[in-house]
Amino acid sequence: MHIFEDATTVAVGGLLGVSNDVVFKHAYPVETKISKSLVAAMQSLEYSRAFMGSRIFSDAFNGNLNVSGGFGLFKKEALIRVNGYDVNSVAEDMDLALRLHRYYVENKIPYNNRYVANAICWTQAPFTLKDLVKQRSRWHRGLI
Repeated sequence: MHIFEDATTVAVGGLLGVSNDVVFKHAYPVETKISKSLVAAMQSLEYSRAFMGSRIFSDAFNGNLNVSGGFGLFKKEALIRVNGYDVNSVAEDMDLALRLHRYYVENKIPYNNRYVANAICWTQAPFTLKDLVKQRSRWHRGLI
């Protein structure tokens, strides 16, 4: 299926995997180990639950509001309608998702965000509790 085959699709997200302690060869993971950092290992489990469970489930009934800032694709026209990313936002992905949602709902335009589980992007998770707290504090400030 072409990801923008449905004209109402305005954004598409994919799977974010935690790359800590993953060995890659030619951009493909060839060895996966549990991180020696408990903080990173717990995030790996969290990302697996979120991206391989919740997002797939939510996609089944058009329930994916947010498209991760780490791995998202948007229709250009949709971004233009809401003036793109807000450079002053501390959580650009959620801010953009909420503005898109508001625009389409207020204008009574049907829309959806899709999730493609076989599109994978790797990210580095914080190794320390201090760095995790900083990251999550920023994410939550962005929701205010």
